[in-house]
Formats: sequence, C-alpha cells, structure tokens
Amino acid sequence: NGGTPGAANNSTMGKTVPVLNVPTPTPIVYGTPLQLTATATESGNPVPGIYSFNPPLGTVLNAGAQQPIQVIFTPSNQNTYAGVNKTVYIDVTKAPLTITAVNKVKQLNTPNPAFEATYSGFVNGDTPASLDVPASFSTTATTTSAVGDYPISVFGAQDANYTIQFVDGILTITNKIIPTIAWPVPAAITYGTALSNTCLSLIHISFMVLFR
Repeated sequence: NGGTPGAANNSTMGKTVPVLNVPTPTPIVYGTPLQLTATATESGNPVPGIYSFNPPLGTVLNAGAQQPIQVIFTPSNQNTYAGVNKTVYIDVTKAPLTITAVNKVKQLNTPNPAFEATYSGFVNGDTPASLDVPASFSTTATTTSAVGDYPISVFGAQDANYTIQFVDGILTITNKIIPTIAWPVPAAITYGTALSNTCLSLIHISFMVLFR
C-alpha cells in the first residue's frame, strides 16, 4: 500500500499509521521527575490508545545532554490502527549545590578541630555520601598559631549531577573563656503542646578559663 511517509494515511499491513505528536522536551534540572506528553492523531482527530515511555515518566534522569526518550503508542483498535513509536531527546542540566565550611573555635596551643560542612541543594535523596568525590578541608592555622581568625577552605568535591559552589569558613583561635554546652534532645510532644522548661532543659554549662 502507498501513502506519504509519516502521514496519517500511511499504511502498514493494511493498517492506518497514526501521526504521533511529541513536543520537543524543554531542558530540566537534575532532580526534576521526567514529564512528557504525546498525542496520536489521524487527520487531526485523536486516536484512542495507550502511551508508554522509556524511561518511564517520573524517572529522575542523571545530568547529561541529548538523552533519548522513546514514546510508544499502542492503539486501542489494533484492527484498524498500527502501533507507532518516536524518539525525542532531552537535556538535563546539573543542579546547584553549595558546600559551606562550618565555623570553628579552638583554644590556643591545641590541635585543630575536625572540620565539617553544611550542604544546601541536594535533591533526589542525595547526601554527602552520594558525591563522586567528597569535600576536603584545609587551614593555614597550626597547633602553635597565634590568637586570631584563620580561613577554613573547603574544596575538591565533585559530582556529575551537581554544579558545586564552595563557601569558606573561619577558624577562631582564642585563649578566652569557651563554654561547653550539653543540651539533651527534646522529647517528642503532641502538636498544640506549648514548649516548656521540661522540653528545653539546659543541663550543664562549664567554663574553662585560659590566660593570655
């Protein structure tokens, strides 16, 4: 049977091939579930049937350009209409992630504390452990550094799904009073219960006095 290629009246094994219309996907950011629409028509009229997508709708794709999405249309009336499929491509850009070094305070003539960071921007259930390369830290301060403020540099983290921005912190060396605060985890309360001293009980503050 003849017919114009790609037209609704094109026939396969005596069946009419609908036109499968799939809009070109707009780029999405990593973490955004895949969403796509499609319509099958004959002479401008909708053809009933089922659409399936590979990968399935709702999938969170890794970052990357020109990722293929196959759209498969199965008509309800398979005696009259043939199934048809089409492949479109979508760009998934990296999500922004900010890693900030936590400010620290230490006493004069003591080793540097362990450094840590806060993370803002993780999506799709990702955590610091998900990074391809974890963050590293450095500082110019040493055990014998004088009283003052020193930079805590955070750097080196890498991941294929994130564009990472680093924000440095500050290490403060002091010989003044440094409080040590122990605060218990508040017990669970029912919504509507007012906070009380029982919920937030500061149990211990101790001071260590250092002299210049």
